[in-house]
Amino acid sequence: MYNRTKCVAYALPLIALLAACSSNQALEPSEMRRTIAEDMRVAYPPEVQGEVLTLEMAIARGIKYNLDAKVAQMENYVARKESALAGYDALPTASLTASRIGRNNPGGSSSRSLQTGVQSLEPSISTDQYRNTASLDASWNLLDAGLAIARARGASDREKVSMERRRKVFEDVVTAVYAAYWRAAAAQRLQPQIRDLIAATNTETKKLDAAVKAGVIPFGDAKTLKGTLLDKRAALMTLKDRLLLAEAGLKALIALPPGAPLRLDISDTDWLEGRSLPRLSRSDDALHSIALMHRPEMHEQFLNKSISARNVKLEIFSTFPGASAVLGAKHDANSFLAENDWVDWTFSLTQSITKLLTLPARYQRAKADQALTEKRRAALVAAVMTQVTLARLRFEYLKEFYAAATEVDENSRQLARRAAGFAKTGMMATPQKVVAEIDAAITGANRMVAFGDAQEAYAQLVSSLGIDIWSGDGDGVALPEISSTVRRNLQALENDVLTGKGG
Repeated sequence: MYNRTKCVAYALPLIALLAACSSNQALEPSEMRRTIAEDMRVAYPPEVQGEVLTLEMAIARGIKYNLDAKVAQMENYVARKESALAGYDALPTASLTASRIGRNNPGGSSSRSLQTGVQSLEPSISTDQYRNTASLDASWNLLDAGLAIARARGASDREKVSMERRRKVFEDVVTAVYAAYWRAAAAQRLQPQIRDLIAATNTETKKLDAAVKAGVIPFGDAKTLKGTLLDKRAALMTLKDRLLLAEAGLKALIALPPGAPLRLDISDTDWLEGRSLPRLSRSDDALHSIALMHRPEMHEQFLNKSISARNVKLEIFSTFPGASAVLGAKHDANSFLAENDWVDWTFSLTQSITKLLTLPARYQRAKADQALTEKRRAALVAAVMTQVTLARLRFEYLKEFYAAATEVDENSRQLARRAAGFAKTGMMATPQKVVAEIDAAITGANRMVAFGDAQEAYAQLVSSLGIDIWSGDGDGVALPEISSTVRRNLQALENDVLTGKGG
């Protein structure tokens, strides 16, 4: 009874400690604030904030700081570590045990005859009341070791799969930044002009109202002209809203805080007129071949082919008998033993009856997975070819659309210049001049948007081909170095790959 009470007394504090550890703890606001501040520091690094960004520098910042790219990079890092650990499963298992054994009274015992039931040995002790033991054991299952080696190769393939997925994420980031840069550049170029035109529209509508009250302009003519101005102002407001969203989208891609200034390199006043859209002279068959050889998704499917084929073999090999060996070095301080130190070993052969019986079902499932992998790869081949074809068609169409938008813009600007001349000589009213200027601004904006759409289509075409603008990751590499590499790769892509001059 005394021992039982003492055990309960020892157990109660332990139970209370475990209960305290497992109880729900309220979130500490101070800890949350510290964690959020650290997350914001990671999400929005201060480097080059406020610096004028070229296209290549914006892409470099997306590569280095984009959060999706960082997640994909960390997933690949984890896969590398898992691949490195998988090989250790083939090593023998070793364990070291040390124990202190005791009891509250001597461990005496006696014997009784099976034939007569009479005690044949007086109670005696053969084990010390307190003693120390130690053992060092090593075991190795040959079948498990062989399977572990095969699974390590599968882990290596899965690491390569994660690398291809990381490549895809980087390609998506580059594509998105490439497209968003041109839209944001157009926004920064157009926003001052749009603000001035909206202000001019408001001024002219007020003047029209005043002229109507003064009886200078007939009411019907003034209302018609005012309605035209208000429609144009609404179109300008819609365009302004769209341009604001373009800058916010680029900031998110390159890890700039929403309130941080975004300064793009638009110092060249003829940046739109002076740039020609990338050339494309490769045939569809050549582009298909490039995509099928370079797309990360295709590489992933080929790796999955190796993984599924290996899994079929693993299901067969895992059914073989398992041979295992155990070797142990023992020590027991029991003073009654003749030998306190000894070595023992065991060799055994084990056959799982369950695995034998389930082999046909497991083999068929593995073969079905292998067949599914083959079907997925075939479907991906067709999808890749379709994506490349559609990307090329869209790029060619938007190039033509941009050319048409350029003609409309040039015509509108001529009309605006003509209206300005007429207004200066008094041959045209100021509100009509403002309408002509707004039309010119809208067509100019549409031209810039068309240019950005064509650039986005080009970026999507490059992405559909699986061509890397950047390989590796951005950690430990300075932004100017990434930018320089991106510039060289973009030039090589346009000058060699897409024109058929290079590979």
